[in-house]
Amino acid sequence: MRDDARVSSGQAGDDDTVEDAGRTVMAPGGDVLLVPDAEGTWSGEGPAGRGRGDVETVLRACARDPDPEWVATVSTALEHEAARGHGDGRAALLVSRGTDEVRFHVTRSANRESVLRHGLDPRRMTLPGIAGNPEPEWDGVFLGDEGEESWFRTFVEEETDVWAVDVRGLWLVSDPSSSGGRDDRWVIVPGRVPPERLALVAAGGDAGRGGDVDDQADTAELVAGSYELFVGEPDPGEWGPRPMASEVDPRLVQRLAVFRRPRRHDDALPPDAARMLGDSGLGANPALARKARDAPDGSPLFLVPGTDAIHLVGRGGSGSGDDIDHALTGEGIGFEDCVGPRGGRILGLLPDDASDVTVTLADGAVVPLAVEGNVYAYDFLREARAVPQRVDLRLGGVSVRLDPPIPDDFVRTRCGPPGWHEAR
Repeated sequence: MRDDARVSSGQAGDDDTVEDAGRTVMAPGGDVLLVPDAEGTWSGEGPAGRGRGDVETVLRACARDPDPEWVATVSTALEHEAARGHGDGRAALLVSRGTDEVRFHVTRSANRESVLRHGLDPRRMTLPGIAGNPEPEWDGVFLGDEGEESWFRTFVEEETDVWAVDVRGLWLVSDPSSSGGRDDRWVIVPGRVPPERLALVAAGGDAGRGGDVDDQADTAELVAGSYELFVGEPDPGEWGPRPMASEVDPRLVQRLAVFRRPRRHDDALPPDAARMLGDSGLGANPALARKARDAPDGSPLFLVPGTDAIHLVGRGGSGSGDDIDHALTGEGIGFEDCVGPRGGRILGLLPDDASDVTVTLADGAVVPLAVEGNVYAYDFLREARAVPQRVDLRLGGVSVRLDPPIPDDFVRTRCGPPGWHEAR
């Protein structure tokens, strides 16, 4: 099937079909009608039949030959809006995979150093967004078509930067603020955009000091040099997907004991996890994977090497990829929602010299965390007192504190949005 679909709001009718007060997922293989109920489940009807359950279950049952990643992206978008109440203005949802186009993001110039180092990461947001929101509206990055960036730069008086974003292969979700979501003039990239996909194309001044970009030769050179990568032939090693890793990187072997043992039969990735890694763009090779440990609920957690990258993979292929050098700092920590009937999970990768790992909960309790296969994992209930506030550890004799990227409204929301979140 084609990698795009639209979801539009239906109108309540006189009959008892699932289209009453529901939404229509418009896909090339035929429309799927979806209706949410008060219990947080969905009913659906489409060319392949009817279904009931969570969004993914219904789409798989009702759509004709649905792409698994398209299903997961549509599901996450709908569940996110249902959990946070962001879908009231949405008339349609268009989900598509980026091709050769370039999109643009506007941010304050004060964020430039962070963007160059970490990419566009909503979990690192400390200043209000361009639209004035004090915290991320989505677990994702808002992008606009060429020409839209000039309008967004008028939103704030401070200096702003414009970043071009290589969206090839990324899933794009239409922004409900743009024609009610009927077009993809404004889109959202779920999760984080890494720095290797970015180019600074307009700088508002020397970040943190103000000033005119025309008087700053170094910044002007960066802008011109970066944009040239987009208008010319991109370097696949720099801007496109990385080639699949042929061997485990020596840095991983040196710092992670799990890669110093031979592969076993239980190191084989489940098929759904292997499929999800296929489009990571970081050269993940399932044949090099190691099972790190079982999570507290008994599900396996894997470490999968890529090209200058390492993935920590959990249920159904959900997970996080990171560059090796950053991963080995131990500073990455992930959060997964909807673990068990209604809880969450924090987890992370640690090198061999990590020790004394603990998690501090909202009620003040300090819980020791075991590191197995260079991975720690902690499951918790959807209760205010049980939410982790910090993870402390020692790395090479130095104390390190990590702040879990758990949404502020985690306790107040239903189990959602499903998926994985990461702080870097």
